[in-house]
Amino acid sequence: LLWHEGGTVLQSWHGLRVNDLAVGHKGNFVIALCAERRIRLYRLFQSEGSPKLSGVGERTFAESELSTSVTLSRDSRFALVNTHGAELQIWDLEDETLVQRFRGQRQTRFMI
Repeated sequence: LLWHEGGTVLQSWHGLRVNDLAVGHKGNFVIALCAERRIRLYRLFQSEGSPKLSGVGERTFAESELSTSVTLSRDSRFALVNTHGAELQIWDLEDETLVQRFRGQRQTRFMI
């Protein structure tokens, strides 16, 4: 669900189980880590003064492991993704490429 700060639902989002998500620092996209081992990017736009999610131009990255949490760089170009398989990954969201893998970290919580 996409909520307005006043507590009303602006938009429903059905069909995907999301483990974590982050909003780009400019408020123009949402990155969602889905239980189906996909990273999905959705465009956010304004409609009638309220933000809306758009599937138009949606981008999807396939993962080999279940992703559990995500954080974005200050410029929102890179995403640091924690996977269930003791791995951290850095994704370049503009080039849609996996930049770096860090293996061997121990996960005790679903946060990075």
